[in-house]
Amino acid sequence: MPKKYSLSIILTLLLLPLATWAVIETGAGSNISASINPSDPVPGSMVVITLTGFGFDSNKALYEWSQDGLVRETGLGENKFSFQMGQLGKPTRINVSVSLNKRLMAEKSFYFEPSEINLLWQAETLTPPFYQGKARASAGAKIKILATPYLINRAGQKETTQNLIFNWFIGDSLDKEGSGLGKNIISIQTKPNDSQLKINLKVTTKNGESNASKTLILYLNKAELTFYEQRPLEGINYGKQIIDNYELYDAESSFVAIPFFWPLEYLGNITYGWSVNSLPVSNKEVANTLTVRQPSSGSGLNQIGLKVSDPLNEQMTLNRSFNIKFGNNLLKTYNGN
Repeated sequence: MPKKYSLSIILTLLLLPLATWAVIETGAGSNISASINPSDPVPGSMVVITLTGFGFDSNKALYEWSQDGLVRETGLGENKFSFQMGQLGKPTRINVSVSLNKRLMAEKSFYFEPSEINLLWQAETLTPPFYQGKARASAGAKIKILATPYLINRAGQKETTQNLIFNWFIGDSLDKEGSGLGKNIISIQTKPNDSQLKINLKVTTKNGESNASKTLILYLNKAELTFYEQRPLEGINYGKQIIDNYELYDAESSFVAIPFFWPLEYLGNITYGWSVNSLPVSNKEVANTLTVRQPSSGSGLNQIGLKVSDPLNEQMTLNRSFNIKFGNNLLKTYNGN
């Protein structure tokens, strides 16, 4: 995840506040304006400062650029200066003086204080036991986000979470209830038809002297329907997923369906509709389990299908099937009719 920073610009003459999130500008130089590219650089990135003059020929002006007290560039028309942003805890100060015919036109200082916001998210979706991966964010799931900011005030001290104001934007709308002083955790309920979740976070100190921002975009996919074999003594074999085909050697076998990453919010409404060769099968035992029996003679190939759905949300539907190779053309369900 990219890191953000807070930037302060100090101009040495007038007091003119600039109403932007990443920049606090005070000082003078109405005949000289500054632009920064990128406007929201991250720690370690290259930054270009460009000055534009008004009312005089800026190409004939003499520019002297200093970085942290050392002169780096001097020359006529040198209105651009590039440098590398410092890492966390290492601020950078850029000074520039502009003169024409030995007359001082402007003198500016730019203070860059790197900062960052780490965002960790957790999706409340279904995963099987012993699953070691991260639960994926699916449409309809509740997403919890934790923000850990690194923000330095003008005294050079790291601000604590309790002293920071968190403004959470879901899309372009401010979440007033989830925002506020010390509110670095937010819980968001997505909808079954959502395709993505875009979060913009703006963090500032109480006095507004230091600030940072971060954007997080989560792409929301549907859950995934998976099949596993279940044996009487060994239990469910989560280490081997049934993909397309299964060879039935035992007298009977049981299959368990897991709707990976199904939103826990909708788990109570879930229904399982099993079928054999497109014909519905009545499952009288555990809803997500189907047991089949090996016929006494013959051989063949049958298709096991399953539809997982939420009757209250038509968008919450999964369909999948696999084939069973067995010793008879007629496949009987052990726990069906």
